Amino acid sequence: MTNAVDAGGRQTAGEFHEQTPYLEWRNSVFNDEVDHPSKEAKSCQACHMPTTDVDGDPIATRIAHNPGGRDFPFLRQRTPFGRHAFLGGNTLMKRILRDNAECPSRVTAKMTISDNRIQEAEAFGSCGPAGGCDRQRSPNCFTCRLKLRDWQ
Repeated sequence: MTNAVDAGGRQTAGEFHEQTPYLEWRNSVFNDEVDHPSKEAKSCQACHMPTTDVDGDPIATRIAHNPGGRDFPFLRQRTPFGRHAFLGGNTLMKRILRDNAECPSRVTAKMTISDNRIQEAEAFGSCGPAGGCDRQRSPNCFTCRLKLRDWQ
C-alpha cells in the first residue's frame, strides 16, 4: 500500500495499491479463474514464463542434477518448461533504474539493468498502465510524474 499525496506532496486520507500484479490480473480480461473467462484469459505463467528459448525453440530440460552438476540418468527431459524470465511491459521502471544507477538511494542491492532486458520486455509487448513519465533530476532528488492510461 502506498500513501496517496496531492500535487503539493501533502498526504491525503487515502491509500492505493501500487504494483499489485495479481490484483491487476484478477481484474482484467486475462483472469482465467472466473466462471466465464474471456477469449484472452490465461494464467500469469502462460504469458510471463515463455516455454521457448530466445531463438523460439521449445525448451526441454532435466529439472534436477546430482551434486556434481551432472544429469541423473533416470530422469527424462521435461517439456514444456517455462523460462523464468518473468517478462512484462514495465520498461519504464527498468529505464529509470538503469538511467539513475549512480544516484544515491535507499536501495542497497546492486542492480544491473541491461538494454537487452528492456528490449526483451518490449518484444514481449507493452501492456502496462503507464503511459509515460516526465522526469526531473537534481543532485539529491529524482522526481517522476507518471501519465497513466486505462489498459483494459
